[in-house]
Amino acid sequence: MAWFRWLLSAVLVLVGAPHVLEGQNAHVVDSLRQRLAASTGPDRFETLTWLGFEYRYSYPDSTLRYCREAFELGKKLQLQKNLSRPLSFIGLAYTSKGQFKEALDYHEQAVALATEQNDSVQWAHGLNNRGRMFFDYGNLSRAYDDFSRAEKIFAYIRDQSGLAYVYRSLANVFKSQGEYDKAVEMSEKAYTLRAALGNTRSMVSSLMEMALLYQTTGNHPKALVRLAQADSILNGQKDNVTRVELDIATAEILWSNHQVEEAFLKAKQVLQALDQISRANNSRIYVRARLLQGDYFQRKNDLAQASAIFEELITVARLAGMAQPEYEAAMRLAAIYNSRKNYSRANEYEQLASLLKSRLENKDLLLKIERLEFQLQMEAKDLENERLKTEREKAEALITKQRVQNILLWTLLASIGVMVVLQRYYAHRQRQSNRLLADQNRQLADLNREKDTLLGIVAHDFRSPLNQIRGLVHLIEMEGGLNEAQKGYIHHLRKSTQSAADLITDLLDVSSLEAKAQPVAKTELDPVVLIGERLKIWQPAAQAKEIDLHFDYTPIGSVPTDENYLGRVVDNLVSNAIKFSTPRKEVRVNILREGDELVLRVRDQGPGFSPADQARLFGKFTKLSARPTAGESSNGLGLAIVKTLVDRLGGTISLEATSSKGSLFTVRLPL
Repeated sequence: MAWFRWLLSAVLVLVGAPHVLEGQNAHVVDSLRQRLAASTGPDRFETLTWLGFEYRYSYPDSTLRYCREAFELGKKLQLQKNLSRPLSFIGLAYTSKGQFKEALDYHEQAVALATEQNDSVQWAHGLNNRGRMFFDYGNLSRAYDDFSRAEKIFAYIRDQSGLAYVYRSLANVFKSQGEYDKAVEMSEKAYTLRAALGNTRSMVSSLMEMALLYQTTGNHPKALVRLAQADSILNGQKDNVTRVELDIATAEILWSNHQVEEAFLKAKQVLQALDQISRANNSRIYVRARLLQGDYFQRKNDLAQASAIFEELITVARLAGMAQPEYEAAMRLAAIYNSRKNYSRANEYEQLASLLKSRLENKDLLLKIERLEFQLQMEAKDLENERLKTEREKAEALITKQRVQNILLWTLLASIGVMVVLQRYYAHRQRQSNRLLADQNRQLADLNREKDTLLGIVAHDFRSPLNQIRGLVHLIEMEGGLNEAQKGYIHHLRKSTQSAADLITDLLDVSSLEAKAQPVAKTELDPVVLIGERLKIWQPAAQAKEIDLHFDYTPIGSVPTDENYLGRVVDNLVSNAIKFSTPRKEVRVNILREGDELVLRVRDQGPGFSPADQARLFGKFTKLSARPTAGESSNGLGLAIVKTLVDRLGGTISLEATSSKGSLFTVRLPL
């Protein structure tokens, strides 16, 4: 039946909204309102946001008020997470009000803000909500892209609730393309996740959607089974809107199964329930229930009641902008007046039905065009994948022709590697000599001169070819025309030359400090300001690994110390903490004054240090058991430089560490 197909589409649109159709839960609303009276700060932000969420379908204007207040409060509190959530809920409220342009605008704002805050959860929810808006506008390609991106994010962060939302969105995409088996599969996945989470209202909504999909495919028994499951779950829940939504869906399926009396009673219950809640905010449910009542009276040949209902529906549907139910009511009135031989009134409603049918057919034609464009875009993506595959094969063929250049690049890298090995061998030999010949100052002086000579060679004879290599790499990149493999080789070459240059710099620093070439130059400065500036430099490296870099301090004022030495101590300790910490951890830096000492602490949540590591912690070129977690280079000189600098300043450095809970370096400098 045409009217049933329209009703089924309307229900699927509602239950497939960006968030599950939960209605207003009176118990939850009362609890949130009580909590709001005593809440402040971030807790008040959360309470306002979720209170607005509960009102989004029954009283969307209340959602706008609460969520706008929440957003303004969040901005004042400078929240770094979840600030985009009230914007998403405002978008949902505008969808309930039928103001789709405003809804899309707020979902766009939510996506942009979540991206800016690196808020993965809200970013994925924003993409899903925006995708729903694109879907409602008929832009299936952009909707599918947003859903796919949201699914990947939720899967990566293991957010089961978010995955359930996306699966329901994808179910609607497949349903719009007539792929009902895939739509049912997605709905089943969503229900399984929500059942595991124990969210009863979400489970009810998923079951309703599956019931209607089964009804579409002609599986009436399974549809009724799903509705019965939903009814048993909803019993005892104070959720009137979801209850009437479930009852009208049940009534329509009963009617399609020719269970006329049962369907009529359900529709009557729906209308009675709507008298207790907001009929204005549930006009679609009201129209569906009244249309079913009109069909019932027409079937019973009570044409007076039937015509009165259909005439009322024409007015209600027109005011609500619902062309399909207005068309259905006009067709039924034309049939009733024809049966009464009132041909003038019958002709009047036939003309109205014809006009409405033309509008609906134009709308259907636009939808068909959108579906065709979606299919063409999917085919274009497949062709693009084939093209990329062909280009990759060509690139692999070019690699074979350019082996000579690659061999040259690897030779340069090998040379740098040999240099590093030789330098480390020499350092090891020097440490052994120092232990064996500690009492022979003359021989030690000779060794130091030999070391200085070698370091001079490294500084002057190796820096020049390294700079030339980097220059050549830059020229190769400027010429362009490189395939992906060649770009990879160039990247590795640049990284290796930079690591060698950094090693040379560290070696020269160690040599300079040990020779006491730089005198301690104490000046009056505020260490809080100095350390704050140094941490700004390391913030991008921390953000790249999603590490929270915190600075805790108490006001100190100006104290006498060497700005260069203290800055280098901070740089080495903070860089090591970031380098050896796994992503999404925390690094804390603390500075304070204790009596006549300046105390600097750097704490991380890395792998810590074993007892064996701690025994040789501050040695040069010491490779400990821990390794950098993102491929960073480490030459084993950082802590040696720190120890030398702290000694020069007359201070001490100590370590508190375990092999599982991170490490804490404490530097104490006399003032």
